[in-house]
Amino acid sequence: MPNGSIVFANEDGNLFAVNPDGSGHTLLTPNERQNWAPSACGDGRHIVFVSYGEQKLGLWRMDADGSNPARLADESFALSPQCSPDGKWVVYRQGASLTMVQVPVTGEKPPQVVTQDSPYSSLRISPDGKLIVYLAMPSDISKPNQMKVIPFGGGTPIYQFDWPAVAGGPHWAPDGKAVEYVLTREGVSNIWQQKLTGGPPKQITHFKSGLIFAFDWSRDGKQLALTRGSESSNVILISNFR
Repeated sequence: MPNGSIVFANEDGNLFAVNPDGSGHTLLTPNERQNWAPSACGDGRHIVFVSYGEQKLGLWRMDADGSNPARLADESFALSPQCSPDGKWVVYRQGASLTMVQVPVTGEKPPQVVTQDSPYSSLRISPDGKLIVYLAMPSDISKPNQMKVIPFGGGTPIYQFDWPAVAGGPHWAPDGKAVEYVLTREGVSNIWQQKLTGGPPKQITHFKSGLIFAFDWSRDGKQLALTRGSESSNVILISNFR
């Protein structure tokens, strides 16, 4: 959020806000619906998110303190909402085809298609609100995935290049001149940065252990928030069943 607080979703489908030092832990969605993928608007007024109810994964908006929740678009399936830095627009993936669309944060107009691509990663709006980055699959599946940067509102890609096969989805660097992603090697995750103008990627974090599941920068670019941990699994033998 513009005030420095961090908005996040837990595994139970609840949305919370917390101060960077861990204080002020506040439940934003005290309801029976499952809620995910919160995105804080740059003007500090609203948070947009997806919520499951009535057998629909719909797009919702609420005030920054969790009050006044309202359905923003009557979707049966919505993913990856992103609120613009000026707080006026929301971009998200719509329907089974995952078409990228945008809608006013007021919900006063129906969604409009931004691109005919079907992004398979989360969408990210640049810090200045002028660009959108996403990943798209090539028509030839033998070729690498493509990272594309298009103008906000749609248009021909301004930047486009091959994306590392094992890299996570792109996030904007604070200055808006590069994108960052999680790369896991030998069971250890770190964040790498790729300039839009090309050149070799640069390693940003230098962890020696653990996995990174999510990350984001504060709006002033001075703090980096990450969820880190480990994963474990077991092999279970089931016998004597019919």
